[in-house]
Amino acid sequence: MKKLSLRVEIILWLSFLMVIAYFDRVNFSIAAPVIMKELGLGPAYLGMIMSGFGIGYMFLNYTGGFLAERFKPRTMLTAIIFLWSVFTLLTGVAWSFASLFIIRIVFGAAEGPMIPAFQMGINLWATPKERGLASGLWLGALPVGVVLGNTVSASIITAWGWKSVFYIYGIAGVIFAYLTWLIVRDSPAQHPRISKEELELIQSSIVKHDGAESVSAAGRTVGQLLSDPWVWVISISYFCVAFVFWVNLNWLPTYFVKVRGSSLLASGIFASLPYIIAAFGAPVMGWLSDHIGKVRSYWLAIGFIIAAPFIAFAVITPSIDISLFCFAVSLFLIMGNIALHYAVAMEIFNRADVARATGVMLGTGSISAVFAPSMVGFIVQSTGSFNGAYFICAGITFLGALMALALAAREKVRHRGASATLDAVTA
Repeated sequence: MKKLSLRVEIILWLSFLMVIAYFDRVNFSIAAPVIMKELGLGPAYLGMIMSGFGIGYMFLNYTGGFLAERFKPRTMLTAIIFLWSVFTLLTGVAWSFASLFIIRIVFGAAEGPMIPAFQMGINLWATPKERGLASGLWLGALPVGVVLGNTVSASIITAWGWKSVFYIYGIAGVIFAYLTWLIVRDSPAQHPRISKEELELIQSSIVKHDGAESVSAAGRTVGQLLSDPWVWVISISYFCVAFVFWVNLNWLPTYFVKVRGSSLLASGIFASLPYIIAAFGAPVMGWLSDHIGKVRSYWLAIGFIIAAPFIAFAVITPSIDISLFCFAVSLFLIMGNIALHYAVAMEIFNRADVARATGVMLGTGSISAVFAPSMVGFIVQSTGSFNGAYFICAGITFLGALMALALAAREKVRHRGASATLDAVTA
């Protein structure tokens, strides 16, 4: 049996950490109907608590790329996992709207730098031809975490009550923080198990694809980065895909309880089924972008355009089976597009700026984590229906398609520039 390369092992560990992270995110959405009843919270207040996560998450997203550059992946990931596990434990002792709101804000802040640290790890370890699939693997682990997290969380809550799920996950997270410190290093060259051949493969492929200057180039300042219009184009595009994601992550279990008449345990299962299909979206679309066509951003546009009608029809249809199918198709494409944004960022920005630009992109996308859950709560409370919220999601996906087409134009220009530089070096 052929031994896995070290870079594959690292990427798979990052993927596993994403699964663990989403166990700790979806547990609250599964517990939400029980928490509403026990603490006497209405949909609007519950939506505000859900948005509390997004407030902390958003602010640390923006700085996450710069923190990842400063402290490097090993230290960042270990600290992040430890801190979010502590606040997962504290969620179990919350007693009111205010306590839950504050804990969710700090919990979100603890997770904020995670994805920029992941992105830096992928940027260091994956060869350019592996970027789409590598991004797809760790982001494809996200729906796996949602599926398993929904099912396991619902079972734990049904058996031992809603507080128990936060105690169990919090203790497990501390253990995984320690394992991360043992497994991860800050660069391929620093890892004691890297072979000379694999290190040469990683470094030479990056030089060939991105240009020799990319290896030693210094990153731009905060002001320079924020004045780049392409940072904001990709950030708006990411906001669009993240908006739909956060609506589903927070409200899909409750949707099946309130609209489709499911039990708590059944809602966890129904909310998980679309994510089983979605788990394939990120690696499949990432692989397609690696092998079909030279411009990844066109795949973004395709994903947005196809997803929109499925999002709307999921809540229109009277059939729960068709609704599940529509949620599955739309989430397959949404997860694919989330992954593609990280691969596209590695194409359109200089290597030294990728983690920082990703932090801005993620932070802008996380604004939706603040507004989307609350928006759904207020719409449901005022109209008694989820339809309006999902129609808004469908419209936002079309805006994402426009941004993706603009990114495609930028990506083509960058490819021509890299080719010209390589030709000059080899001439």
